[in-house]
Amino acid sequence: MKTSFYTGKIEDESAIYFDADHFNISNDGIVDVSDELQKAVNMVVEEYGYGIVFVPEGKYLLSKTIYIPKAVRIIGYGEKRPEFILKDNALNFNISKEDDKGHFRYLFWFVDRVVTEGTNVNANDANPGTFYSAMSNVNINLGRENDYAVAFRTHYAQHAFLAHITINVNSGMAGIYDVGNEMEDIEIVGGNYGIITTKCSPGWPFVMVDTKFENQKKAAIFTREAGLTIVRTDVKNVPQFVEVQDGFFEKLYVEDSIFKNVDKLLNIALENNSLTSIYVKNCYLEKCNVIVSYKDTENTIDNKYDCAHINEYIHGITASDEYPEKQIKDILYIGEKQIDYNVLYTDLKTLPEVKQWINVKKNGLIGDGVTDDTKVLKELIEKYTYLYFPQGEYLLTDTIKLKDDTVIIGLNPVSTKFILKDNAERFTGYGKGIAFIESGKSNILFGIGIETGGKNPRAIGLKWNGDIDSYINDVKMFGGHGNLVKGTGAFEMPYNSTRTADSNPERMWDYQYPSIVVNGGGVIKDVWSASPYVTAGITIENTDTPGKIYCMSLEHHCRHELLMNNVKNWTIYGIQTEEEVAEGEFARPIELHNCEDITFAMTYHFRTIFVNKPYDYCVKTFDCKNISFINAHNFSQMKYTIDNYLLDVNSNVEIRTWQATKIDIKGNVGRNIRITKTNEPQKLYSGFRFPDGGICNQKGDFYFVDSLDKKIYCVDGKDYKLTEIFESPYKINSVGFDTNDRIIIVGEYVIPKNATVDGKKQENILPSDSYGTSYGFWYNRDAYTIVFTLDNNGEMQPLDMVEMGKIEPDRVIYPGNRWRDGSDYKEVLGYKPEKAWIATDGKTIIPNHYDLIRSNNLSISSCGKKMYSVDEMYKRVFECTVDKNGYLINPNVIIEEGDYCVRNIKDNILVGDDDIKIYKNGKIVKSIHVASRPSTFDIGGTNKDTLFITARDGIYVAKIDLEENDE
Repeated sequence: MKTSFYTGKIEDESAIYFDADHFNISNDGIVDVSDELQKAVNMVVEEYGYGIVFVPEGKYLLSKTIYIPKAVRIIGYGEKRPEFILKDNALNFNISKEDDKGHFRYLFWFVDRVVTEGTNVNANDANPGTFYSAMSNVNINLGRENDYAVAFRTHYAQHAFLAHITINVNSGMAGIYDVGNEMEDIEIVGGNYGIITTKCSPGWPFVMVDTKFENQKKAAIFTREAGLTIVRTDVKNVPQFVEVQDGFFEKLYVEDSIFKNVDKLLNIALENNSLTSIYVKNCYLEKCNVIVSYKDTENTIDNKYDCAHINEYIHGITASDEYPEKQIKDILYIGEKQIDYNVLYTDLKTLPEVKQWINVKKNGLIGDGVTDDTKVLKELIEKYTYLYFPQGEYLLTDTIKLKDDTVIIGLNPVSTKFILKDNAERFTGYGKGIAFIESGKSNILFGIGIETGGKNPRAIGLKWNGDIDSYINDVKMFGGHGNLVKGTGAFEMPYNSTRTADSNPERMWDYQYPSIVVNGGGVIKDVWSASPYVTAGITIENTDTPGKIYCMSLEHHCRHELLMNNVKNWTIYGIQTEEEVAEGEFARPIELHNCEDITFAMTYHFRTIFVNKPYDYCVKTFDCKNISFINAHNFSQMKYTIDNYLLDVNSNVEIRTWQATKIDIKGNVGRNIRITKTNEPQKLYSGFRFPDGGICNQKGDFYFVDSLDKKIYCVDGKDYKLTEIFESPYKINSVGFDTNDRIIIVGEYVIPKNATVDGKKQENILPSDSYGTSYGFWYNRDAYTIVFTLDNNGEMQPLDMVEMGKIEPDRVIYPGNRWRDGSDYKEVLGYKPEKAWIATDGKTIIPNHYDLIRSNNLSISSCGKKMYSVDEMYKRVFECTVDKNGYLINPNVIIEEGDYCVRNIKDNILVGDDDIKIYKNGKIVKSIHVASRPSTFDIGGTNKDTLFITARDGIYVAKIDLEENDE
């Protein structure tokens, strides 16, 4: 791992070279070069907006944090890797930084923009919009007596990485804090930890390939919520491989790895939480005492062998076409076996020696984004094998066909692009797709951006025909999202001012062939496609050549993110999909036709906070066999999470669970038409866009909301007659009732731009409890909660507010569900707002919690009684007590599942999940299947024996006898 990846000087007139010819430095490891290195990094942004700092072989002494802005890469070169050395006992590196999230001191801190004096660095930390940052081919030594030192803080997003680095932590804290996107060929030696991490900044999974950990004092990895996808790691002499922080979930995938002298392989928190997903495959153990330990339950699985082979370990939710209802499993397949070191053999390619590279700019290419480089590039491909592209924009107008052995090398895809000119005549008109870049058989495509514009309807950005030895790495398919402004590095807004269409109205969405079409195999790593102009991010079709994908981000397409037709023998590690409101509300994340032996290892599906329409399935499969989704995660900050995970079309099997350790489509199930049982809920009404907010009044009438249509409806509890109660000009989130059964409506008001009150601009100040949820950060900051009732004429009557504690209420109303991805659910339940809305009865209060603006149903209780709510992020039910002033105290988790709604009726706890579950004394006693995924529900009817349900496709009803659950 210590071999230099770039063995010679790489020439690029647009790069910064950190050497004595350009900076006042010495590379002898004696002279402190901190200020000069920071100057070099900042120069990239000041002169180009983004780019590369090249560092030649040598030793470089540092004494302070170096801040690396967005899209800046530090790349070492030489026969040996350059080494950055932290000065022994460097100032402040041996004391905790109390105002920092991690409380550590970072040698290299990846940030979003240039840090200047007075910058709030924590607020400027790398984030979901920090792309293309990297460090490669260097070594790090954290010196001595630097107890709080960490080599890297890497909270960045797509196309950002660490690669080919050995970190000697020595007496420091860790090698890396807050991982992001992916890393490759990293060795971490010593320290308390190798990696300490929280959730990746966009909430995506993290992929690490070909890593090594050795001699950590506490654990190789200390983590929470990171979605760790680990392939080929070599670990020895550590007490624990992975420890999950108390109170947090983790999704963990480990494959083809070796552990020697590791006392405890996995130390996991929240054994029974539905988001906890642990999967281990083909790993070898030598002198490992405990395979897994669960902190909260104190359950352990011990290893009885001195040398062992874990064929497979599965912990968490499973489902399949044979058993579509979710099950909780904890299964270990292990045997006694000596270590096979071949599992560590990498399938990632190295590049040819730098001295063999042909610099295309020295051989006729211009790369100015204006000159047509097509003819010269074609000539160079015919003449040479190893083509190096310095930073530049290479404008092209025709298909670029690679020879079978052509190697294309760039070193930053945002600053080294192949750009297809808009309205290039070969790609206009209609007909079959035409490749812009087309591979041969054994090509390497490395560090390049590919852009097909928005006016080339026949263009396929990259047509890949590679064999099993072909390789793609660090390639960005441009178009729409991820563009940076040349010269400044600022994020380029892809939308118009209202986020409803493209920023350039001449460019057409969903009007090109896919960004990537694969007809072969090989290895694809760190690819991002986010173009609304194309029909899919990637289409893989008509191939049984084995293929692997490591770390792929597919986003913002209108129709498909990933489409596979007639494909066998592929494994995809760490794929993430995302849909946006303007273009992607009806985009299918994954669709498979006639595919076999496909594994998705760590698959995250996300819809942005702006999406306001439901969608049916993350995945559809047609005529498929042996398809596995491992560590599947379907989520959104909005309530419009995709309804169900998967539909197998031919068998009609629907898999609803949003979280799973393993979902299998075996392909052996015949057509399954569910015959509704008489005791299952029956549909009453349909035709709604998204019904929820369900709650019954004291008479037993069922009220619900269609929030997209801003309407409130009532189903009479006696004759089931449906009546529209109210239509609002403002969004409605939920409804409740005071002690007199008068309706209470919770909605939101958005301040019009430039609106004034008493001549002053009206402004909304977010309350303090909004900061534990990214909903508060990303959602419309001009929106605030309104609470009102209806007067005798059916008109809006806003409710007044009172100071909490001034009255002792008879009834208290709180959010029935909350999205708190800051993992502060328990704390926010105890939040004590100063004010509450008071109903017209003078006895009912609604404490002013920010989450009312997000909640889609309400929980009602009274002082001295229990109150229940659903933690949407962690999918569990909390129970609290209401004190005499209406505040919530003593919050505790009582059930480890739940989507939106929970009701306590006759000492039964009803929880909405894939179905509606009934718990009694902490144990599940019954599951009620609804033909469509349920959202909210309540018990009503004249005899309080009717279960009313809002589901995705309508309103359902069932008779229910809760007395039968008495023990």
